[in-house]
Amino acid sequence: MNQVTTIRLNSQSGDIIDDIQLWTDDSVSAKELPKIIPTSQLFESPRYIKITSIPLYLSFGKPLTVFSSHEDTNIYFKQHLLKFSLLENNNSLGLLVQANPNIYIVFYFERESEKIMVLILNIGNLNKLDYMMVGDSNSKLEIPKTKRIPPSPMTTKIFDKVLEKKKLKPNPFLVSSSQSSHASSPSLSILSTQEQINTAINKIILSGLRIRGLSANMVDSFNDKLTIKEIHQMTYKATLFALRKYNYTFNKINSGPTKKSPIRLNDLQAIVENLLELFVDLEGPLI
Repeated sequence: MNQVTTIRLNSQSGDIIDDIQLWTDDSVSAKELPKIIPTSQLFESPRYIKITSIPLYLSFGKPLTVFSSHEDTNIYFKQHLLKFSLLENNNSLGLLVQANPNIYIVFYFERESEKIMVLILNIGNLNKLDYMMVGDSNSKLEIPKTKRIPPSPMTTKIFDKVLEKKKLKPNPFLVSSSQSSHASSPSLSILSTQEQINTAINKIILSGLRIRGLSANMVDSFNDKLTIKEIHQMTYKATLFALRKYNYTFNKINSGPTKKSPIRLNDLQAIVENLLELFVDLEGPLI
C-alpha cells in the first residue's frame, strides 16, 4: 500500500478534521493523485450523497483506503458515516467534498472489508461526454466496421474449467443430502445448508445478547449501540471460524474419507455461548 496524500475537512460545527490519510495499492493512482489532491488540503464541510446513483464512468481509478491515527477523526466518521451502515443498515449514503472544479471525493463505508473507502470522481469526464453527445446535430457519426473475432477455444476452455471446479467443490460446512436422510431422530437439529447455519448463528447471538441485556433497542448511547454491533459481528465471524474444525484433516472426527460430520444446533449454541462469555461476561456463565 502506498500513501497518496493526507487531507483535512471542515466539519459543520467548525472543527477541523485532521489526518485523513488516503492509501492505495495502485501505482498509477499513487503517482497521479498527489498532483490533483495536494497534501494537507483543507476541504469544505461534506454533504451526503447517494453513492449508488454515481455513474461508473466518473470514477478516477480504483477506490482508496482511509486511515487515521487521530481519535477525533475516527469518531467523526463513526458518527457521520458508519452509523448509517451499521445501525440503520443503509450502505447507500456517502460524504461528498469538492477538491477542485472537476474533482470530487466521496467517502463511503465498504461493508465487505469493514473499511472507510474513498472514490475519486472526475466530473470532467461528464463534460467530455456531453460534448460528444451534443456536437454538431447535422453531422453524421461514422463507426468503423470491424469484423468480430470469435473467442478462441482455448479462451473459453479456461472459463469452463473454472466453472466446473466451482460446481464440483463441496462446501466443507454442509452435510450431503444422503447423510442427512440417514440421520436419526435428532436430525431435526441438523443444519444441512449454509443459509441455515448463518441464520441459526445470527439468532443464537441475538438471543445471547438479549439475555445479557445487550440490545441496540435497549441502550441510548451511540457508542454502546456500536459496541453491541461490534460484539455481534466478532462473535459471528469467530463462530464461522470455529466451524472450520469440522473440516481439518488432523481432526479424526469423520468416520470416513467422504463423510462429513454434521453440524447440529447444539454445537452452534455451545460455540456462541463460549464466545459471548469470553467477549462480554466478567464472571462465570449466566446459565
